[in-house]
Amino acid sequence: MLLNKRKITQLASVISALILLSLCASGKTKHKLPKSKQSISIGIKAVEDVSFKPNQYPNTNKHIQTNLNKSLAIKKKITSRLSVETDFTEPLLKINTSGNNLNDTKNIFSLKPNQLTIPLTLQYYLLHTKTKLHPYCGAGIQYQYKNEVNQPLASESSPQSINDQKGTKSISIIFTQGMTFEVNTKIQINQSFHFIPGNSEKTLGFDVGIGYKFP
Repeated sequence: MLLNKRKITQLASVISALILLSLCASGKTKHKLPKSKQSISIGIKAVEDVSFKPNQYPNTNKHIQTNLNKSLAIKKKITSRLSVETDFTEPLLKINTSGNNLNDTKNIFSLKPNQLTIPLTLQYYLLHTKTKLHPYCGAGIQYQYKNEVNQPLASESSPQSINDQKGTKSISIIFTQGMTFEVNTKIQINQSFHFIPGNSEKTLGFDVGIGYKFP
């Protein structure tokens, strides 16, 4: 799922559109965001990723991988409409599911695969900053390092040996949509969806968390 020229062009177009929208909004208001509003938020999140992969097992036509993750998120407000966010995500549990139908489904569980995921996204806010609810959309890139070997905990008719690639690195395009609710001037509740397109694998994710805003 490495970046190619076409994906880079698509990503650049999305980010350029977000920046243009922000500049138009700033031009209408004709004032800079006060420094006190250019805040940094630090939070924790629970993340669930579902990846749809090509067939890896004999006599099956589907392979779905679900990752349950924990994440440390850092978000920086750069204008009244734009923020940049990065996460440091580690998996807690991975579930591989394969089978031809619901009656012939195999689940292979593994704990804490050795994997690190770092997305970096530019986010555009749709509503005025004075509101407590802040819906946004965004785009960016995601770096992933994976060095894991499955350790089966439970399975039904699972293959005898299932090993993922070791030491693989990849950079992917990521799109995100979500909202932030300000409980008060310091505490925020965050919820978002993200989508990672790929030539052979596509990932859809959901996350929810809580953050603290500085200053």
